[in-house]
Amino acid sequence: MLKIWGRKDGSNVIKVMWCVGELGLEHERIDWGGPFGGNDDPAYRAKNPNGQLPTLEYDDGFTLWESGAVIRFLCAEHSAGVLYPTDSRIRANADKWMDWSSLNLAGFNAILLHEYFTGGVENRTPGAVEAAVKQFTPMLDILERHLENQPYLCGDALTMAEFPAGSLVHRWFHWLPEPPAHPNVRAWYERLAARPAYQPHVIEGNRVRTETVPWRTEANRSRGGLSRKSCQVLGRAPPPRSGASCANKEHRRFAMARSEPGIGPTPTTNE
Repeated sequence: MLKIWGRKDGSNVIKVMWCVGELGLEHERIDWGGPFGGNDDPAYRAKNPNGQLPTLEYDDGFTLWESGAVIRFLCAEHSAGVLYPTDSRIRANADKWMDWSSLNLAGFNAILLHEYFTGGVENRTPGAVEAAVKQFTPMLDILERHLENQPYLCGDALTMAEFPAGSLVHRWFHWLPEPPAHPNVRAWYERLAARPAYQPHVIEGNRVRTETVPWRTEANRSRGGLSRKSCQVLGRAPPPRSGASCANKEHRRFAMARSEPGIGPTPTTNE
């Protein structure tokens, strides 16, 4: 049986698990890394010398690491001609968008993880989130223009190109209090979010963190519950509309409380 080593909320685990879900593969996912530990376990290092997540393993001993390589392998093995294009030019485009996403979108994810969850309150950089939005919005602008006349990154159908970018834009739209407007990217994201495999692996995989980003927990304290939008994302019953404006006020208060924007080197993550 196919095994995937990695906790369900790991950034790179999420995109691989979404791919596994789209392919409908029988599998076992093993909680590993983060609070579960094990990255430096000698037996795990024998499978993945980097000690990072995820690692694919088959019963015959075959292992593979690097999430992009895992996605390409699984799509080639189980979805040649669909998720893995057989036309060399379409496949090259899919490879291009996979690499572009990992190089140009993963940076904002690392910053949000550090500022919101992993870095600790004492290590937060004032204005880092706002600076990250400014830094990475041009990357979303590129996606916006590319998706103007087509529903998916490589044309009319979902391909492996979607997995890296499509898993990260969930965090862009739901971890930022007021993400910049990108209607074409938003429409693409909504198409992805409606897919049965996206919901358990991307939305559910991110659920705990999505509920606990600092600006959302501040808004929750002031209003005693989640915003209507948060409830929609998380599959909860929405609160009465009478309090719908509270969250936006909290978003602005959270942003204004920060000092002048400034950002250091992009944090690294073992996700």
